[in-house]
Amino acid sequence: MAAIVLTLALGIGTSVGMFSVLHGVVLRALPYPDDDRLVLLRGGFTGTEAAEGLTEIPGFEAIAYYGAREQPYTFAGAGVRRQAGVVRVSAVFFPLFALPAAMGRTFVAGDFEQPRPALVLSHAAWMQLTGGDPGIVGRALEFDEGAFEVLGVLPASFKEPAGGDLRLYVPFVESDLLQTGYRVARQITAAGRLAPGVSPAQARAALARRLDAVNAEHGTPDVAGHDAVVPLIDDLVGNASAVLFSLFAVALLVLLIACSTAGSLVRNRFEQRASELAVRRALGAGSARIVKDALCELALLGAAAALGGVLVAQLIVLALQPLAAASLPRADGIAVDAAAFIFAAGATAVTVLLTGAASLSTLLKDPGTRLRGGVPQLVEGGRRPALLPVAAVGMAVVALAPALALSARLFRLRDVDPGIRTSNVVALNLGSIRRPAVEANQSLDRVLVAMRAIPGVADAAARGGGLPSALGMAKGHAQRTPG
Repeated sequence: MAAIVLTLALGIGTSVGMFSVLHGVVLRALPYPDDDRLVLLRGGFTGTEAAEGLTEIPGFEAIAYYGAREQPYTFAGAGVRRQAGVVRVSAVFFPLFALPAAMGRTFVAGDFEQPRPALVLSHAAWMQLTGGDPGIVGRALEFDEGAFEVLGVLPASFKEPAGGDLRLYVPFVESDLLQTGYRVARQITAAGRLAPGVSPAQARAALARRLDAVNAEHGTPDVAGHDAVVPLIDDLVGNASAVLFSLFAVALLVLLIACSTAGSLVRNRFEQRASELAVRRALGAGSARIVKDALCELALLGAAAALGGVLVAQLIVLALQPLAAASLPRADGIAVDAAAFIFAAGATAVTVLLTGAASLSTLLKDPGTRLRGGVPQLVEGGRRPALLPVAAVGMAVVALAPALALSARLFRLRDVDPGIRTSNVVALNLGSIRRPAVEANQSLDRVLVAMRAIPGVADAAARGGGLPSALGMAKGHAQRTPG
């Protein structure tokens, strides 16, 4: 019996553990009402597109745009200097997510009509910049960029799409959209809520028509694919969804192997009790009664296996959480929770039924052949081969082969020379230098000279491509690439 319980516990625990990961990352609902209608308008938008193209589009209930400020604010209060990212948001941003403030309030229409130095703190910014001060609302926070009144604090559950935690939110007024940087560069992101019954494909077609009209009116070039509309959960999860579903399928295969193995063990157990079952049949016990008693016995074994499986799943989750935190989105939701317990109950029920079905033929054998001891083998033409162990081994090989191939591929990747050395290299984001090319190059030259003069820095270089960066290296050849 211990072998049966242990086998089923390992199978149930593996499947429940992988379900917990899948549910926490992919299947768990977003903390917003009607989250299935929230979409991300993938790609960047210009200020003109945001001001004129992202309003009153058929198929959308609302569209909010937002953009990260290139330079963070530097907090200068309480003797601590710390940088915090700044996000400009439109008036619809917080209502789009039906997001009330945990303290104070979010922005109202007047904050966009008459802009003033005010902001809303993310929960992480509230904790790290103010130490969780409950009286911060209405007071000013001192930054190098000036003093800003705190209007409110967001709940800890809010995670900005494709954003960070330490965030300061400020109003995105129309005059900002018409600045040169936003007017010509696609630096604005947008999210929306679809109308009921509207698919992302239908919304994308309507959005494309509106953007085509706006760009044609202003003579600005369009970018193919920058108007893609994808469910917000798909954008947050990305490629992790396919990987986790594949791993969950392997876990289900492991559970099936455990059922097959346990079925073989249960069948052997009933074979050893053949005389007892035959006597019960001879004394008048019907097939239904024998099957019912066997199922009750298997249910008790399944309950014990389920408890052991939940413990195994908890160990799997505890082992995976540190790895998931560094490689998976929404990893904070991975836990053996109520959904995992419901799945465990369903998996246990299926396991008991499959295991019982595997031994059904043994339970229903004719009592006369059981009482004749060794005669049944002659009467039935010899013992038939046990197929369950063979099937279990076959499925184990099927599950193990791709796992070994993937492991071998990963080990081979470790030996691939990337062609660069990243040890003792640090990067500094300089943001955009809004100057003519000659002046920008001169500024970069001065930055590189200053960096090389820092004790411990052996060399420095600058690179372009989106956001200029400076690299400090312990070793290497200094160079500056165009851009």
